[in-house]
Amino acid sequence: MQQDDVEALVVHRHRRAGHAVGAIAVAQLELVTLPVVFQQFAGMAALIGTATALAGLIRRGEVVAMFAAGGPPSLVLRPLILTALGWALVYAAVTEWVAPWSHAEMSRLRRVLGIGK
Repeated sequence: MQQDDVEALVVHRHRRAGHAVGAIAVAQLELVTLPVVFQQFAGMAALIGTATALAGLIRRGEVVAMFAAGGPPSLVLRPLILTALGWALVYAAVTEWVAPWSHAEMSRLRRVLGIGK
């Protein structure tokens, strides 16, 4: 017997006995959707965070003070670029390795729970 057959049999027995199919499976389904949610919101979160940080520096006059003291523009841009590269690496890793596993696990859990496709 394959694992899917065993899971289907367990679900069938639980449903026939009148039990719910399990809060643990539902909680697992919610957890494995987090990488997909991260993929959907990561770009916008990075844009909003960068804009907020720059606006805060400009509003407090810190950028003007840095330039008045003779600081180069790279003084402001270097931390932004390094943060963007780190964010891009995390996003690429999630997209390449975590998201495919997450999609497969979501499909399996949906079959077990009898919802969706």
